[in-house]
Amino acid sequence: MSDTVKIEIKGLEELGKKLNIWPAFKAALKAGAVMLKGRVSKYPPGGEWNQPGRYSLKTHRKMGWYVRGRGGYSPSGKLVTRSETLGRRWTQKTEDDGLTVRIGNNVSYGPFVQDREKQARFHALHGWRTVQDVAEQDGEEVKELITKEVQKLFDG
Repeated sequence: MSDTVKIEIKGLEELGKKLNIWPAFKAALKAGAVMLKGRVSKYPPGGEWNQPGRYSLKTHRKMGWYVRGRGGYSPSGKLVTRSETLGRRWTQKTEDDGLTVRIGNNVSYGPFVQDREKQARFHALHGWRTVQDVAEQDGEEVKELITKEVQKLFDG
């Protein structure tokens, strides 16, 4: 996804240089990124929309369905589209000598599933968390993780 969500901890750069906290900080930041990547990649529970045997309420005709990790099926059961495996395509990249970790996904339909501005209503209704939701709701936990690791340096 092209959108960026930033969790920033201000004032640590100068203090970090003086107190040599960077190894602990970088390790905690990486652990936090792994945690967030795990949460954003988690699929919500499936439902009848992921099952064969659906019928249109309007036309009363059989409808296709989608199998996560495989793709879309026609009403006759033929695989018609392939999944790009959204959940498995989340990655993390360390930059700035370990002071920045970017979490991303290059699946073409990712923004329509997990971006707040572009998310399809269907996905919102079926429990898909956006990357912004994960950053806002779980970002504080990353900050606490980093703070605890750095605090260990001072507690001896």
